Amino acid sequence: MLLPNIDPSRKGLLDDLEVFIGNEKLTFLLDKMEIVGSVGLNRATLQSLFPSVVRFFGPDDLMRRLKSPKIMGKVITIEGLLYTGSRMLFITEVDDGEEAGTI
Repeated sequence: MLLPNIDPSRKGLLDDLEVFIGNEKLTFLLDKMEIVGSVGLNRATLQSLFPSVVRFFGPDDLMRRLKSPKIMGKVITIEGLLYTGSRMLFITEVDDGEEAGTI
């Protein structure tokens, strides 16, 4: 779930991340994370992102969907390639349960 401002009463089940989409700073409440094609562990991967700041980037259409007011505060599924060294997530899919977001 992406939120424009963190509400201290709302927490994800896993670590919350500060996310930048362009120059906009958001809070990403993370409830579930699956690593595909890697031997890493979910918690260890998140701990390697300390401080918990990630920059989302990808195709313009997916970035527009993530910044859309319709998606704020909604449960969404994001797929992408996480580059822990540069703290970047290349978004490959956004699923908000409404329209297809696969590229």
